[in-house]
Amino acid sequence: MPSLTIGQSGPTLSHIVRADREGIEQMFSKRLSSREMADWCRSLATSLRAGVPLLKALQTLSNRSAGKAQRASEALLQHVRHGESMAQALEAESAFFPPLLVPLANVGVQTGHLPEILRELEKYYRFQETLRQRLVQQITWPVFQLVMAILVIALVIYLIGMLGGADILGLGLLGARGAMIWIAGWALLAAGLFGGYQLARTKLGQAQRIDALLLRIPVLGNVLRSLALARMTLGLDLTLESGMSLKQAIPLSLAASDNGLFADQSKPILADIRGGSTLTEAFRERQIFPAEFLDVLENAEESGKVPEAMRQLSVELAERAEHQLGLLHQALGWVVWMIVAGIIIFFILRIAMNAYIGPINEALDALPG
Repeated sequence: MPSLTIGQSGPTLSHIVRADREGIEQMFSKRLSSREMADWCRSLATSLRAGVPLLKALQTLSNRSAGKAQRASEALLQHVRHGESMAQALEAESAFFPPLLVPLANVGVQTGHLPEILRELEKYYRFQETLRQRLVQQITWPVFQLVMAILVIALVIYLIGMLGGADILGLGLLGARGAMIWIAGWALLAAGLFGGYQLARTKLGQAQRIDALLLRIPVLGNVLRSLALARMTLGLDLTLESGMSLKQAIPLSLAASDNGLFADQSKPILADIRGGSTLTEAFRERQIFPAEFLDVLENAEESGKVPEAMRQLSVELAERAEHQLGLLHQALGWVVWMIVAGIIIFFILRIAMNAYIGPINEALDALPG
């Protein structure tokens, strides 16, 4: 097993954090997705393992890729053509790549095991893409139901306006114009929530608070925690198996969780380890990691098999997340139906007010005395 030390040579923590920050700032325009990263790692690893020189491998990858993967390959190719090493090229173009790739690839360059590390990274990014697809599959139907409910209400608004009916919503929405305002309002609300979420996480530095809040939400919190732990444990497997020092491995693995609350723990965990704590003690001190993870980590430290244990735990956590995603699907379905039921009840009450209660009150007011 690799030695779990704090001070091995390699990219410094400041380099890693800077590369991570730059990647986050440019992710919407440059960073490759998990699927693109998996394909890119596989193609480059295959060429290098076949004995193809790096320059030719990058040239082939550039010719066969498309979109951001092609731009990334071309950028690396230009650096290598000008005499820079692969490590220097990756550092210069780190904005294209997620946090784990650059430091791990640099370790591969230094040790002569770049193809092997690229293969492991391919598995990691395939795993990431699988988790993303499962999440999307589970939330697609509830979201579709909500969208259809909004569109049905827009149709009702349009028809009532065309028939000369009353404003049953009490919002001045009638006819085609009212229907468009209704749809646009929901679209702006969704865009505002998503944009605010991204802005708060990437620009305002509120990822830790937002993710801490999300983890407290029933059902959803369990899913997000399992997914984050699955990514983090696989990150620990990759970084520690490569021989990377804890000073590098812990920030990268916590960043790989894609959870601001977890990523925020890297400095205090490293401080505890420098103070003499074991890896398990440092994680337990944070009081946010589940007992199951801490027990596995403790047993792995005692047996000297941390990477292997983390790899197995990541698989188990992914399976658990898949089951929890099914529960989330059911919960979201109930939430959507409650929203739809609430809208229907509101419509019924508004119709009753306009068709019956309103006229009755007007008639009573008109009575003498």
